[in-house]
Amino acid sequence: MLAVDFAEAPLLDVARLVSCALGKNLLLQPAALGDKRVTVLGPRPIGRRDLEVMWLALLANHDLVEERHGAYQVVRPVRK
Repeated sequence: MLAVDFAEAPLLDVARLVSCALGKNLLLQPAALGDKRVTVLGPRPIGRRDLEVMWLALLANHDLVEERHGAYQVVRPVRK
C-alpha cells in the first residue's frame, strides 16, 4: 500500500514514484511531459492495481499514453 497525495506535482516526479512502486522501466520524453502538473487527493493508501489505474488516468488526462517496447514502457503523446 502506498500513500498518494500530490498538490501541483510535476508529472515527471509522479512518473518516478510510479516507476519505483510498480517496478516499471519508463522511457519518457521530457518534451512530452513538459511542465505538466497533477494534483491527486488520496486520504488513504492504495494498492499496486489502483496505482496503475491512477497513473494511466493521469496520462490520459494529459493526452499521453504508455505502450510496451521490449523491457520499457514508453510514455508518448496520443497520436491523433
